[in-house]
Amino acid sequence: MGESNTVSFDALDGAKFYVIYRSNGNLDYSGSQIYKIISRNSVDGKVTFVDENSNGDKYSYGVKALSGSNTLGEGSKVECLFNVTFKDYDGSLLKEETVKYGDKATAPTPKGKDGATFVGWSTDINNITKDLEVVAKYNDSDFFVKFYDKDGNV
Repeated sequence: MGESNTVSFDALDGAKFYVIYRSNGNLDYSGSQIYKIISRNSVDGKVTFVDENSNGDKYSYGVKALSGSNTLGEGSKVECLFNVTFKDYDGSLLKEETVKYGDKATAPTPKGKDGATFVGWSTDINNITKDLEVVAKYNDSDFFVKFYDKDGNV
């Protein structure tokens, strides 16, 4: 499976289904841009749709609610959301965050590693365009080496 885009929007009262529109250009809600019809199921007032066939490409998404009388409401554009998971060097979870397309993720403070210095994250978190797993990186390969000559001098 390739990368995916996650879109989330507020559930609407009276919606029987939602019609998802997708475009890699201008979103005009034409019949050719109808991508999926999804159920009205929501969690905490939010409906979430995962586009498994996006391969991480940037699309504009829109949604129209289909009412009980089978009429479509006005279209509204929805944002792509991505999951960013921060882990420490040992794989332990530091933080999970949902970020809008193009936004910056907010890094947590790493736990630290004995004898090592935190030097940054495994990937850039300034322009999120896909789901990411980010790992804390440490500089633990500093060694102090003394060289001695044959007479024992440093």
